[in-house]
Amino acid sequence: MAVNLELEPNKFPAFVIHNILNDQVYPLDQNKAVTAENVGQLLKDIASGAADKAEKVEEGVNVSDYEDEDDEEEPVAEKAETRDEL
Repeated sequence: MAVNLELEPNKFPAFVIHNILNDQVYPLDQNKAVTAENVGQLLKDIASGAADKAEKVEEGVNVSDYEDEDDEEEPVAEKAETRDEL
């Protein structure tokens, strides 16, 4: 998953922001410590348009590719209609 988010594998801790609306990722430089100050600066850079965008996130693994065809799905509980039904 680290590679999908444009992070160097096996170099942790790491921090990345993933904009799921356009699949852009903004990784914190992995040579920097993950601190409130560094993350705050990354957020400011993203907001101002100054942050370096990584490439778009690569397609991930589809979980259904690994499901056993013989497995039966569990029934899904119905949603509660009102708060009292929770």
